[in-house]
Amino acid sequence: MAGAMRVFLAVDLRETLGPAAHAWGRAVADAIGPRDAAGLSWVPAARIHVTVHFFGALDARLVTRIQEALGDRVPEPPFDVALDGGSIFPPRGRPRVLWLGTAPGAGTLARLHAWIAPRVAGMGQPDRHAAFAPHVTIARVRRDDGPAAARALREAAALTPAPAGTARIEALTLFESVPGAQGPTYVPLWQVPLSDG
Repeated sequence: MAGAMRVFLAVDLRETLGPAAHAWGRAVADAIGPRDAAGLSWVPAARIHVTVHFFGALDARLVTRIQEALGDRVPEPPFDVALDGGSIFPPRGRPRVLWLGTAPGAGTLARLHAWIAPRVAGMGQPDRHAAFAPHVTIARVRRDDGPAAARALREAAALTPAPAGTARIEALTLFESVPGAQGPTYVPLWQVPLSDG
């Protein structure tokens, strides 16, 4: 699609919990050792977020339609997010993602996802998963180092304490993912505020 923009709607944690989430990932890397850690592609603090809805590649007209569909506010009051225990996905077999959960905040994120989904139906990619599971991606597993490495990563994630702190969420942000030599840059396009009014 010529001129397409790869976009997603998210809770922005880059400047709040991003550094702590990234530090948690580095602690996991230390626990599994440099050889196994080299097989992971780590998400920098500047890209830490919780995806609420992934659209994929859209043209500018559809990006405008998303903004119109969501309106000038989301009918959910501002809320706090904290990071919870980590694990890998999928839970069995070759790991693909190292992640941290969100608690508190998971219930509100699920309600936001449920409110947004019907309003943007048909715009972009359909939901890829049967159930929405809010999480922060810490790293992507680039190679299959076998069951022992997968077990070590799973154990290190479970044993590394979750980062402390909370982030106050007052808006959702539509990001464009712009490819680059050092990985994508997430460029905020616009925000829609949360409001209980």
